[in-house]
Amino acid sequence: MLTAAAVLLGSVRNFLTALWMKPDSRFRGALRAFENRNYRLFFCGHGLSLIGSWMQWTAMSWLVFKLTGQEFYLGLVGFMGGIMPFLLSPIAGTLADRVNRRKLLMATQLAAMILAACLSALTFTGLLQIWHIILLSFIGGLVNAFDMPIRQSFISQLVGRREDLPNVIAMNSFLVNSSRLIGPPIAGAIIAITDRQNPAANLGEAVCLTINAVSFLSILLALMAMRLPAGPQKAVQPNILRHLADGFRYAVGFGPIRTTLLMLAVVSLMGMSYATLIPAFVKKDLLGDAQTQGWLMGSVGVGAIGGSVILACLRDVRRLGRMFGTAPMIMGLALIGLSLAHSILLAMALMFFVGFGLMLTISGSNSLVQTLVDDDKRGRVMGFHAVAFLGVSPFGSLLAGSLAEKVGTPGVLLLGGCCCVLASAVYLTRLREFQRLAHPAYVRLGLIPESAPPPGLEEIPELVRLDNNGDAPDNGQNGPRDEDKPPMNIPEDDGRTIKP
Repeated sequence: MLTAAAVLLGSVRNFLTALWMKPDSRFRGALRAFENRNYRLFFCGHGLSLIGSWMQWTAMSWLVFKLTGQEFYLGLVGFMGGIMPFLLSPIAGTLADRVNRRKLLMATQLAAMILAACLSALTFTGLLQIWHIILLSFIGGLVNAFDMPIRQSFISQLVGRREDLPNVIAMNSFLVNSSRLIGPPIAGAIIAITDRQNPAANLGEAVCLTINAVSFLSILLALMAMRLPAGPQKAVQPNILRHLADGFRYAVGFGPIRTTLLMLAVVSLMGMSYATLIPAFVKKDLLGDAQTQGWLMGSVGVGAIGGSVILACLRDVRRLGRMFGTAPMIMGLALIGLSLAHSILLAMALMFFVGFGLMLTISGSNSLVQTLVDDDKRGRVMGFHAVAFLGVSPFGSLLAGSLAEKVGTPGVLLLGGCCCVLASAVYLTRLREFQRLAHPAYVRLGLIPESAPPPGLEEIPELVRLDNNGDAPDNGQNGPRDEDKPPMNIPEDDGRTIKP
């Protein structure tokens, strides 16, 4: 068995190597982030840690509904876990522009590991109560408020070229969603097996929480093994609030970044709340168990992986805007269909498109912002991105949990889907203005050549483009120019011409 597995892995490795060595290989272009040793370390370490994190998320949400049986508490736990990113992520982003990002990231990962260990110990001993989960979710949100913008800013240090940032972000999204594909089904299976023997013991949930606590060692070891070049000395402003205000004015004043963050905030508020209600939807509407929840979240992961592959293969940054604008519509239509579903297989198929649209929305916004932002403001702007992504979602979770008590989970899914479709439609009507404002920034940052035509002109035939004087250019297809034509022999007036 082991020999056959080794032969199979060797064959796969040889196949991938052959694809990688082909000149002008699209496969190689999609994986160009792995040319960097530091990113390879980050990918492996963070990937193992994320599998544990998704296992904890699945166990936590199922445990909350098992202890209370109320959708409101699902929303409350989500709110407590996300309110601190809403308040503190901009300050964390400011710190990322002033302090060593690797040291800050190691501190946040260590704190998260301690919290997971405490939650595991409470569950194993049978002392866990709902207020413990709410309190630890609040503290975990405090840690995540610093972790998210610092980690997103740190990723930019792992690549040398700005044009590779969309690829790195896409591969990071692939990593997150691959772990979503692995973690929840494993957690669901563990919980389902142990619940058949003794549901009150919560043994399966405790095992998942313990695995998550141990998994943080992988990212800590990866961070310690990295060899990062010494960056330029940061010109730190003495007043952190002034530093933060400068970043806010920059993000709000630059149209493409402002529009991207607003769109992400709407999707986070109304669309992402579906994840909060999945346990109730599975148990009440689909009549399933924890394993059903794991399969549904795995379907989200499969769809998100598909979106990650598309984004990783994208080479022209100018196409990011349209891709980002279309994604919430895909997600919204899938949520509308999910609100009407009563079959597990149909729900899994719709969750695939939810994951696909959600991934392109989150990673597309991340890629747009990271490619447009100036390096000295990256941490602060990514702090505002974390607010739009994680900081707004707890309000959506609280709203969804409250509404579900009155109108039911399908009604909340329907409302969220309609809001996502409407936001996407409004964004697409302003896409040309977005592209016009972003074009000079892409040229200035070297992402596209100066000769690249501005938005709109690339679709106009060469014959009708105008030169700087407002005249049609002469390209030899309009016939000879007037000065190149032979002179016409016009006879002189001999008096026989009838004049009016």
